[in-house]
Amino acid sequence: MFIYQKKLQKAYQDDVWELLCASDKEFIPPLSERNSTTQQTFTGVKAENSGLLEYFQHMLEQEFILAIENDKVIGFISFIPDHNLNVEGKEYKCDYVSTLVVSG
Repeated sequence: MFIYQKKLQKAYQDDVWELLCASDKEFIPPLSERNSTTQQTFTGVKAENSGLLEYFQHMLEQEFILAIENDKVIGFISFIPDHNLNVEGKEYKCDYVSTLVVSG
C-alpha cells in the first residue's frame, strides 16, 4: 500500500529514520556528510554541522510517499513540490525528489 503524507506522521517517523540509517552510506556522498537535502555541489570536503539527524530534520519539512507493508514503512520518497531549482543561471520550478529509499 502507498500513502501520501503532506507532513510525515509521528507514527511513521521511526520507520523512516531506521531506513535512512540503514541506507546512509549507499548514497555518494553519504547523506550524513551533506549540508541539506537540496545540496547541489559536492567538493569532497565533509559538510560542517553534518550528520544524519540534521538531514532527517530537513526531510521532515518535506512531503512523503510511503510504501507500507504489514503496518511498517518499507520504502519512501521525500520531495519538495514546486521547488525553485537554479541551473546555469536559469530558474526552474519542479517537484524535487530529495531522497528515495527502499528496504532490501
